[in-house]
Amino acid sequence: MMAFLIAFVVITGFVNRPHLKEKREFMLAVPQPNYTAGVDDNVFNDTSLDKNEQGPCDERETTYAALMIANTINITADPCSDFYSYVCSGYERIARVPLLSELENNVTKAIYRHFMRSTRMVEKEQPEALLKAVAYYRSCLKPIHISGNTHILATLFKELDLSFNTKITGFLETTLELLLNYGLQIFFTLMVDPYPRFGETVSYVYFGASRPFEEWKKTRKTLFDEGMYAQIAKEVILATGFDGNGTSLLIREIWYVESMLIEGNRVLKNKPDMRKLEAKWKRLLNYYSRGTLMGQYKLSMRSKAVSFFNRMLFNTNEVQHSVYITWEVARHLASVSGFIKFGRPLDRRAYCYDLSYSIYGPAISAPVLLPLVNSSRLAQVRRMVRTLASEIYTSIKDSDWIMEETTAKLTRKLRLVTWRLGYDIGLANWSGLNNYYRGYPLATGVFIADYANTNEAQALNFFYTLRKRGKGVEFSFRSDVVGAFYEGPNALVVPAATMLSPLFSFGGPPELNYGLLGSVVLQNLMRAFGHNNMLDDGTGAKVTWIPEERAEFEDRYHCDRTSKVADSAVDPLPGMSVGAQSLFRAYRRAAATRRGHSCTLPALRSLSSDQQFFVGRCLLHCRDIPVEDSLPEDHTCNLIARHSAEFATAFQCPTERTKVLCDMW
Repeated sequence: MMAFLIAFVVITGFVNRPHLKEKREFMLAVPQPNYTAGVDDNVFNDTSLDKNEQGPCDERETTYAALMIANTINITADPCSDFYSYVCSGYERIARVPLLSELENNVTKAIYRHFMRSTRMVEKEQPEALLKAVAYYRSCLKPIHISGNTHILATLFKELDLSFNTKITGFLETTLELLLNYGLQIFFTLMVDPYPRFGETVSYVYFGASRPFEEWKKTRKTLFDEGMYAQIAKEVILATGFDGNGTSLLIREIWYVESMLIEGNRVLKNKPDMRKLEAKWKRLLNYYSRGTLMGQYKLSMRSKAVSFFNRMLFNTNEVQHSVYITWEVARHLASVSGFIKFGRPLDRRAYCYDLSYSIYGPAISAPVLLPLVNSSRLAQVRRMVRTLASEIYTSIKDSDWIMEETTAKLTRKLRLVTWRLGYDIGLANWSGLNNYYRGYPLATGVFIADYANTNEAQALNFFYTLRKRGKGVEFSFRSDVVGAFYEGPNALVVPAATMLSPLFSFGGPPELNYGLLGSVVLQNLMRAFGHNNMLDDGTGAKVTWIPEERAEFEDRYHCDRTSKVADSAVDPLPGMSVGAQSLFRAYRRAAATRRGHSCTLPALRSLSSDQQFFVGRCLLHCRDIPVEDSLPEDHTCNLIARHSAEFATAFQCPTERTKVLCDMW
């Protein structure tokens, strides 16, 4: 499950992204821009979505999805006895990863390639937000370190009021000021929960490890063993404007303090009063966040990053604090700018793209996503959501095995689900994107300064956004991620990238769109009723289950969940049959309104519409791995088939082939 956090993280170390790998890929056409997009909200009560849908369909997208299915099916297999073999025999010829991952990989590559073309375009042809992203990337790619006879790092140190000869105001104070005011995650990074956790009434502020700092802890020993540490340290120190006469002594002092903190930082020498320490953290967080934190938030100090920092705080003196944090800031900026190269050789082009994307991701992805996932496509997805939700509502209401009071609360929860479709708030068009990045500077080409200034703007924007959203249920999400995600309190996110072919074809046949995207939405929407989510009605009010009723509900919820898939121990996926009958009815209902208006599918002429629907459902799970010692018939695809009376009818399977049906809506 994706963790959606309003998180202020300036990334300077990255995982390799899929754009660096050349492989066979799905088609992803990028048309000329038409930058419009719809809105997202609670679509359940939008009855305008019930009217007959009669619009054009994109034959290219639909044909592509149909050909993919046709190329994976093995018509010699018996779908009734082994639906997995019937659908997935040819899947490896198309992709080596699950369908959702493959689509996300190729969306990522399409965004990368389009951005690389943008970096070669004339600036006036680009929207302001994209223009800033391109300028930032170019600055990173060709950094300038000297202005006249002065290194840019020395100029920046003066602006930050940092020097190896100056005593800092306090180790914790300076670290938090650098993080919250200047966006420099020297020792850790700040994260803020967008909504209260289960059973809590307030959201948490907490800290994670700084990736650059963690990587440096591993790199420094290698540099020392290779005899390179002193030389690199000298270059960094001199770039800050430090007098060269005392460099050797300062290097030894830095190495001593660093070794003591990193290698010998196991236990606290002087145990502090934790209440006073926590109070100090809260006071400083409130001060440097300009009052945004801590009023409605609760501080968590249980992370390893905080424990490590507290040991540094109390195991060294004030002079050592000043030397060490000045060194860390200098080393961090020198590394990011490319002035000094630490560790393994770096692909600067890939590094600069990833760094740019971590800040300007919505603007960089917009030229690919906005033209494809526009208001017309969003309207079709909204109609699908409305149709599916109303069928689930009817199923829950008609459940004779759930008490009436419980049924009322579950249906209420479904009615109140907030649907976040496509794009984060305010980022669904270029006007919104330009406004979002309005306070960000246009890079000048001096990258150390551009990096620092952009980080500072990002820090300001982060707290501005946090204050603006206040206590609402809104939270940030990425539009370039593929999947559907149920998030508290009672919201379901379907990012824009998920609405692309083959998962969703514009104007395509409901048997494909509901079988593919509909299945993704359904399984994650059903999380609203599982595990801890079953205990509240979406408004914070409790759902009280009697023991027998809850036991039966949980048995049905997990009835056919035996395949090993990407999951969460906190919020596990429901079984494949949960909501499956509602999904089938929703597809049938949509098909009735689209009759005569969908694209023809010559590649799937041998399959009926119902069969295509079930094939699409299975296709999503072709790369599922059965749990250890499980039988082939327990693969997800075979569970879909074995536990569905509608499947048996569609493929004319013997009705006696199954003894147990997991009947759950």
